[in-house]
Amino acid sequence: MPSREIHECLCRLFLGRGYSWVHRFMDSPSKFLGVRHRNLFHDTHTASMLWAVSGDFKAFEASILHSMLDKGLISPKLVWLLHALGDGK
Repeated sequence: MPSREIHECLCRLFLGRGYSWVHRFMDSPSKFLGVRHRNLFHDTHTASMLWAVSGDFKAFEASILHSMLDKGLISPKLVWLLHALGDGK
């Protein structure tokens, strides 16, 4: 399971900030469900809801990126590589 640090790094690379509140919300059921937490909150309905409550379309994008990373559609190694090739912050 990708760490919150990787989720936030991916968002900083593509969205300009980490969106830690999005990741905390999406992963909140992991305390009780472990990896199965991805059955909750990792969908476009949740992404749309996060956009609606925040008024920030990038929250929608952060949620989609989070889901893609968790589902293996984006490699954590690629995130670290892009991070290393950038300014490394």
